[in-house]
Amino acid sequence: MGKKLSKMNKGQSKHLRIYTGTRAVFIRLELLFYVLKKYLFRKKKYPLFILSSAKNGLLKTIHIKRKLSLRKIIRFNDSYFFSLEKPRWPSKAWDVMAAKGGLNLAAAGTKYKSNIDLAVCAITQKCAYSCKHCYEHQNIKGSETVPVEKWLETIKELQGIGTGVIVFSGGEPMLRFQDMLYLLEKADTNLSDFHMYTSGHGVSKEKVLSLKEAGLVAAAVGLDDVNPQRQNALRGNSNAYNQATSALKLLNQGGIFTYLNTCLSKELVQSGDLWNLLELAKKMHVGAIRLLEPKPCGGYLHTNMDTLFTDNDREITTQFFLEANQSNKYRNYPLVSYTDYLESPERLGCTMGGLSHLHINSKGHVEPCVFLPISFGSILDTNFSIIFKKMRKATPHSLRTQCPTFYLSNHIKRLSTKKSDRAISYTDIKEEWQEMFT
Repeated sequence: MGKKLSKMNKGQSKHLRIYTGTRAVFIRLELLFYVLKKYLFRKKKYPLFILSSAKNGLLKTIHIKRKLSLRKIIRFNDSYFFSLEKPRWPSKAWDVMAAKGGLNLAAAGTKYKSNIDLAVCAITQKCAYSCKHCYEHQNIKGSETVPVEKWLETIKELQGIGTGVIVFSGGEPMLRFQDMLYLLEKADTNLSDFHMYTSGHGVSKEKVLSLKEAGLVAAAVGLDDVNPQRQNALRGNSNAYNQATSALKLLNQGGIFTYLNTCLSKELVQSGDLWNLLELAKKMHVGAIRLLEPKPCGGYLHTNMDTLFTDNDREITTQFFLEANQSNKYRNYPLVSYTDYLESPERLGCTMGGLSHLHINSKGHVEPCVFLPISFGSILDTNFSIIFKKMRKATPHSLRTQCPTFYLSNHIKRLSTKKSDRAISYTDIKEEWQEMFT
């Protein structure tokens, strides 16, 4: 035990640094020199490394990143994180991502970007919580639908396409701990970065050490509030806050990069506690906070979203996001990522459907997004690569419209009353889907 704990102490998050300003400029220049030297004249190995801004290459990506206020750089031990959807740099996973066009941020849907940035794999239907906002709400059960070998086969297909970050979620992935270890040990952890989405339930020193040794790079802990009572109520577990904060400490001590997945609520935003959440994240050596707006799916499928999270709540959250990332006062604070701001119609647009990200739910259905329960097929019936081609054909480019979860919510509600399975078949909603792209 003592030997294991000493190993954990060596990896403590005292090695976490947040860079902005001049220091960040030097790191970006170092990265630029790296990619030019390694990729530019090796077209056979890196055929999709494009510089041209006109072709939506690297120079266009640099311009977009500045416009999106993603200027902070996170250093954890000897690696840099430029976003939560890209592999750490330097790493083989970063090089694989670049070879598949992953640096061409604006080229999603074209021949210049063939990779998937982020694939969320819900490897378990088990959970000890009853989260009000859970997008797997109707799938949480005591048994497993997808065998571990099928998950392994699918992960290898994801890596064949060039997926930069593969996430284990659920349910609670710690409740399928041995299978998660097996997947890490059998998969090639050099081809992708592996992350975990966890509530914190079941995290221990010994398990963290095992995950680290097996190749887990990062873990996002679901912390939705700084107020323990509100966090516990939202998560449906009287110990949710304590388990989340405890897990963050253990993961940091074990040398696993941590960030927060925060489902926004009116109470958090209107109370001003977003700033307290940022302070808590800094105090706990967390690298980043991902802010997620509530969506009409899962536990919130039949909730009145107009009152749950308003335009005023969005405005307050946007101001927090901009100031936390741009103000000199917060230059040493964690990066804040606000997905709905970044993927709004006037910025990147929605990049679901494998343009940037996708979801495979705990029953094996391949879905465009964790918040969009539309199945393009099941990995239990069809190879993932075949399903992916179908999804990509139906999703030709990023959407510059209202979030598709809202756009299609009435149709999903109607269809969900007719089916016991959470996922709605794409064929049942094909006409409405195509309308979004016209």
